[in-house]
Amino acid sequence: MTSRRTFLLTTLGCAGTAAAAPPARKPAPPRPLREDDRHAVAVGYVEDAARVDRKRYPKFTPDQDCARCDLYKAPIDAPWGPCTVFPGQLVAGRGWCDVFVTRR
Repeated sequence: MTSRRTFLLTTLGCAGTAAAAPPARKPAPPRPLREDDRHAVAVGYVEDAARVDRKRYPKFTPDQDCARCDLYKAPIDAPWGPCTVFPGQLVAGRGWCDVFVTRR
């Protein structure tokens, strides 16, 4: 059987430990993906699909852009949105990369 004194000392000790703990950090807000990011370069990402190097990426067609890609997780009219290829970053809706998958 626990005495009132033991109970209070234990409870106060736990409360003091919780109060001294640093506050939880909020995750960093997503940031726009830079074209010179090494992952972006690896898949040929550009912020404007009109600038795609068609010799290097012959499968590109003018009707492809990030907003029409299945990996783009924002409404089709959003200027920037998250992409599953680049977690924690935003891609331009008008952008394009070689991982393009037609939206279903």
